[in-house]
Amino acid sequence: MLYRIGSPSYRKSDTCYYDIHSVPDTELKGIKSVLGLRIFMKVIKKKNVNVYLYGGRDRFNAIGNVVYGNEQVEIGKNYTVKNTEGFMMIAYPEKDVETELEFEYWIADMSSDLEQRLEDLNFDGKDGQVIFIGLIMVIVLIILCLCCIGFCCAKVCMRQKSDKV
Repeated sequence: MLYRIGSPSYRKSDTCYYDIHSVPDTELKGIKSVLGLRIFMKVIKKKNVNVYLYGGRDRFNAIGNVVYGNEQVEIGKNYTVKNTEGFMMIAYPEKDVETELEFEYWIADMSSDLEQRLEDLNFDGKDGQVIFIGLIMVIVLIILCLCCIGFCCAKVCMRQKSDKV
């Protein structure tokens, strides 16, 4: 990819988009359970190029942010969406410099991924945000329960002391 400004014979602007999606579910059912299948994408090499990632079945409906805050993708980080959704990756070069872009993508079964995400503290993507919010809610509920138990115990102890007097 190259981006140069100048006369028409010198100027060049390369912008690429990559539409990454799986085959229809009807074809996947013969392989394994479709329920836990997810598409993964990881940028391996990125030099002087801007890369953005969106979720959607094709370039016409890829409007969901996969990276929080619509930031650029990070090298070596896995991004994932449901196999029915897919990715659209947009890449465009920096001005007047040589660029490199290398990425890989694959489909994997993630039906037992929750424990791994919690262990790695990986809360990226929509699913990661849902897991994070759920985890925070569980922690808040546990703290509230402990406070209620502590309050009840303190109340019982105060009653017992006042009964003895």
